[in-house]
Amino acid sequence: MTKHEFPHSSSIRNCTYDPSTKDMIIEFASGGRHKFTGVTQEDFDGFKSCESVGSYFHTKIRKAYKSERMED
Repeated sequence: MTKHEFPHSSSIRNCTYDPSTKDMIIEFASGGRHKFTGVTQEDFDGFKSCESVGSYFHTKIRKAYKSERMED
């Protein structure tokens, strides 16, 4: 499992990605966590290296993958 922090993002704190299950868990600055299933390695790599994670999330992750809110 790989964890990546986003210290400069106002909307997303961090994410973890498991390439064996293709699950990505995103922790938002608001405190909520969501698990996205079936995320490709390519989309994870693009997400962690993009200029704006908020924009990338909204255009490439949010509507493309099934998600569920995780309990804290």
